[in-house]
Amino acid sequence: MQGLRTSLAWLVLGIWFTQQIVRADLIYFRPDEPVQVGLSTWDLDINDDAVVDLVFSGSPSEFECFTEGSNLLLGIPPSPPDTGHYLYPLDPGYEIDSSPTAPIEWGTSPYGCLFASYQEGAGGWTGIGYWREENADGYLGVQFDIDGNTHYGWVHVINT
Repeated sequence: MQGLRTSLAWLVLGIWFTQQIVRADLIYFRPDEPVQVGLSTWDLDINDDAVVDLVFSGSPSEFECFTEGSNLLLGIPPSPPDTGHYLYPLDPGYEIDSSPTAPIEWGTSPYGCLFASYQEGAGGWTGIGYWREENADGYLGVQFDIDGNTHYGWVHVINT
């Protein structure tokens, strides 16, 4: 009986200690009004530390996102020559971590990470990217740093 009490005490102590060192924070930000990027840029500070984490940019033919610092976005890398990283719309509840499901991978590009791009050609307008459809709605997977620690999150995007 003494051995059982000692084992139970160690189990309780182990559970208590584990709960003390494992912590998860939920950072939630929702602007009062939806952000309209349009023909401009919009800076996003994910954890409200006065450091810009992502920059969303719109032009007449493209909608893209630039990462700041060591931040990364989930997408599909283009085939060579590397002209950017194609952002992939995630479904609600998609679990993100350091090892996403192929062909999706963490990445960035100095040219911007592309939501959608449109070009007018002989046959009319054509588009590339995974957010081309009207009102494409999904979640953008983000990997960012807070005080030297890697964190993961989502940004809800509707490309109108």
